[in-house]
Amino acid sequence: MKSCVESDNIFHLIGLIAASESIISDRLSAFLGGTKNERHKQAIERNKFISFGDLLKYSKKGLKGKIEIKQKVGGIITIENLHSELKAWIKKKESSYSRCL
Repeated sequence: MKSCVESDNIFHLIGLIAASESIISDRLSAFLGGTKNERHKQAIERNKFISFGDLLKYSKKGLKGKIEIKQKVGGIITIENLHSELKAWIKKKESSYSRCL
C-alpha cells in the first residue's frame, strides 16, 4: 500500500483508494446493521446503493468517542474520534486525486 501511495501512477492510486473504500464501506455497513440504524435499514430494504459518504453520515453518532480496536498482531489501537479520522482521510484522498490529474 505504501508503494502505491508514493507512486506517480494514477492507476495504482485509484486501485488503492478503491480497495480502501471497499473495506471501510463493508465495515461501516456491518456496524450500521448491528446498530439497527433506521436510514441504513430503509436503504437496504429498497435495494438502494449506499455511497461511502452516506455510510459515513449514517454512522456519525456511533463513531464519535473513544474506540479501541484489537489487532491480531500489534496490540490495541485507540482512536479518539473515528468519524473525524475518516473525514480527514476523505479530504486527503481528494487532494491525492487532484495531485495526480
